[in-house]
Amino acid sequence: MAGKTTRSLAVFLLIACPGVVLGQLGPPGFSGVWDPNEYWDGWPVDQPFTPEGQALQDAWGPDDDTGLQCIYPLGRILSGMWLLEILQTEGRVTILYEFDNKVRRIYTDGRGLADTFPSLMGQSIGRWEGDTLVVETASLEAGFIRFQGLPYTRDMRLTERYNLAENETKLIVEYTFDDPNYYGEPWTVSRIYARSDLEIRDSDCMVREQLPTASDE
Repeated sequence: MAGKTTRSLAVFLLIACPGVVLGQLGPPGFSGVWDPNEYWDGWPVDQPFTPEGQALQDAWGPDDDTGLQCIYPLGRILSGMWLLEILQTEGRVTILYEFDNKVRRIYTDGRGLADTFPSLMGQSIGRWEGDTLVVETASLEAGFIRFQGLPYTRDMRLTERYNLAENETKLIVEYTFDDPNYYGEPWTVSRIYARSDLEIRDSDCMVREQLPTASDE
């Protein structure tokens, strides 16, 4: 009886309230551990820097890596080669990153982006477009995308599109970076993850106040 009532309510909502979004859980196959492959598609050789962004990139050096102080912004986490685990529940997709033990909460309950203080991971909301998970992220602290630089400001908006492929054994994620302060136009790269039987582990980071040199040995 309960199942019949639920189905009747769903049909009523679809007919009477076409704007209502049902099935917020999305396709179930996203949950699990994913291993990033080396493969990137469309990584620009020359990013569309603004003059300010180009000047900052040209001045970039290893000493500018905030990872030396164990500070890793979202951009750096996304471009890393560590495992991640996706936990898919009603109204939320949670991503556990092995890199720096970061936790990211993507809300799929219909809420919008709020005006909030910037943080390393920012604020993320998601929506389902068929079998695609579309994620919008804002309120990011200024950071960088790779060890080689690629900086961004607090104005950056990140859009991600998650899709399953090859009988749900592959996860393809398209990343679009949009920061008008450092880039003249949005630019996009795609990455492929393979489903893994491994478990993510805790990672420890040690602040490197002084790296050893030849004279120290």
